[in-house]
Amino acid sequence: MNTKSQIGKVNYGIGNIQSVKNAVNVIGYEATLDSVPQKLQSYDLLILPNVGAFKSAKNRLNEAKIDKAIVDFSQKRKPIGEICLGMQLLLSRSFEFGEHAGLGLIKDEVLPIETKPNFKIPRMGWNDVKSCNDDFIENESDYYFVHSFYCKSFSSKDVLFKSNYGFDYCAAVSSENKIFGLQFHPEKSQKAGFKSN
Repeated sequence: MNTKSQIGKVNYGIGNIQSVKNAVNVIGYEATLDSVPQKLQSYDLLILPNVGAFKSAKNRLNEAKIDKAIVDFSQKRKPIGEICLGMQLLLSRSFEFGEHAGLGLIKDEVLPIETKPNFKIPRMGWNDVKSCNDDFIENESDYYFVHSFYCKSFSSKDVLFKSNYGFDYCAAVSSENKIFGLQFHPEKSQKAGFKSN
């Protein structure tokens, strides 16, 4: 992707929109906030929102008809990048306070992190990330996490990076249709985060 690529940041009133847009600018790209389903198809890359609750976020996507626009965008094999909640929305379903259907672009699930002694929920802070099938980031780099739910992957080929919080869990996913999701927040991870963009 070159610096002239058109990047769309999906905007539907949920998520830490401006911080991600600023991070994209820092690494030399421009991101446009957009909420019009038809216009989203014109971008070279889409970025999904990164904070909030799964059910309300998915409902807002549905109401704005952005859910179908994202699926259509993916079917054109154009890249989609997601952070935290954005990553979880692209999975098949979530068990965050009930059972809710996701966009189903990756056939994995979102489950609650089990409460364990010495491991606070939400999981908040720095942790290292280990590469599974990719050399995209430096192995054992530290990234910033804020989440109470995690991705349970049903296929090892979906998992790019793992982290550990009393158990190993998926810290990043990818798929053959150019979807790339991060559980951690690169825009809050300082130098290491900008390397992962």
